[in-house]
Amino acid sequence: MAIPLVKDNVAMDTSGIKDVSLYFDAKKEVLNWDVPEGEWKIVRYVSSNSGENLVLPSKYSAGPIVDHFDGEATAFHFNYIIDRLESVLGDLRETSLKNLYMASYEARGFNWTPTLPQEFQELNGYDIKKFLPILFEEVVFSTEATSAFRAGFQRTLSELMIKNFYMKSKEICNAHGLKNNSEAGGPGYPLHNVPVEPLKALGKGLDIPRGEFWINHNNFSEEGFRCAKGSEGSLFCLPYLWYRNGGDGSIYHFSAMARRSFRNETYG
Repeated sequence: MAIPLVKDNVAMDTSGIKDVSLYFDAKKEVLNWDVPEGEWKIVRYVSSNSGENLVLPSKYSAGPIVDHFDGEATAFHFNYIIDRLESVLGDLRETSLKNLYMASYEARGFNWTPTLPQEFQELNGYDIKKFLPILFEEVVFSTEATSAFRAGFQRTLSELMIKNFYMKSKEICNAHGLKNNSEAGGPGYPLHNVPVEPLKALGKGLDIPRGEFWINHNNFSEEGFRCAKGSEGSLFCLPYLWYRNGGDGSIYHFSAMARRSFRNETYG
């Protein structure tokens, strides 16, 4: 991208930004472009694997995190796991294994996948390219344009993850007689900023939405830790709703908090 240099805090629009990709020879790493009058900043955007590994792997599961926005990556991952299980157990419909569980999303820094530009275009109705400088704070657009783009970008990430991870995993699990079960959208605010809209992820992407409730957690207020997991069960008419507890406390405290959490989330 070629970005015209303007005075500080002067808002611009995409008409001033030039897409010079056609003039760039990637093999030679040379840009052959007739530069218009004025001062320009040339920016090259690249993407790569993050190198981030599983946060809390089991003994034999340490390795890179899957691309949650890519349906092919999800299919490869789940089919590999199921193939390994079936090589030992046979038809999973004939076993006591009934669901596959995905823990809460705790990866950080993922904001791209190869199909994102196309998905963004379909969801928002315009090309993402000239708006990329907003993500890196390289230009100043109007407040309205910036807010609209960031909202559209976040919505695109959410839809990609719901469709290509949660819904895709559900499709694959169901084909083998299993249900998918996850703390989709978690841990969520204020503990962790996840890229997915939690209600839709829990309700549309899962057979069994699963929530977490915490005891003695300083990051949560008295009522703040239970807000979504029962709501999507009602909104999407789901027959199952599971919880996982965390924190330190006696079974008495866990039991009482679980009852309150179910009651408050499911009935308001």
